[in-house]
Amino acid sequence: MLASGWLEETQSLLKYKEADPQCNSLKTVGYRELMAHLEGDMTLEAAVERIIISTRQFAKRQMTWFKKDTRIVWFDFDETDKAIEFVREFVNS
Repeated sequence: MLASGWLEETQSLLKYKEADPQCNSLKTVGYRELMAHLEGDMTLEAAVERIIISTRQFAKRQMTWFKKDTRIVWFDFDETDKAIEFVREFVNS
């Protein structure tokens, strides 16, 4: 994502943080760390490392949430036909 211009995108969003420091969308994983880098609070290397850690933590929280939600139906990657059939039955019920 960095190679595709994420840092430059974040730079262009700094003006919104200045206008509204409480803006939740600018506090998401990655943007917070890159903004800290752009503001001189950490190196780019430290920001990238923090993004990696924050992403793992976020994914773990998501998995915990999904595992507790009994409405979630899990399928293995190779069960495409089974998943499609489930969706068809769900939509038609």
